[in-house]
Amino acid sequence: MSTVLPRQNLHTRSLNSNVRRERDPRAIRHQLLWLVCGCLLAVSFVYAAGQHFAAVGYGYQSELLRREQDRLLDEQRRLALKLEQASSPARLEQSARALGLTTVKPHQLLTRNATK
Repeated sequence: MSTVLPRQNLHTRSLNSNVRRERDPRAIRHQLLWLVCGCLLAVSFVYAAGQHFAAVGYGYQSELLRREQDRLLDEQRRLALKLEQASSPARLEQSARALGLTTVKPHQLLTRNATK
């Protein structure tokens, strides 16, 4: 048959209050290892986030520079066309007449052989 054990008072004062656990050097090493790993992981996340934001910034800057390049190329084409129109023979002749210049007549030409 089963025997009934008397109930013990769990709240009794024990004299174990002066007993201390031995320090486990492996536990401290494990805690330091976890701390270092956690810090490395956190630094890695911060670095990766910084790289991501830098890449996004470079993307925006690249897009702005591409738009600026397109605008400058359009302006270059426009100015080249304007230069070609301004330097066409018909336009030069018209501008010369507006300034009062006339075409050279044969008697206004001097040749080397004629001056000797």
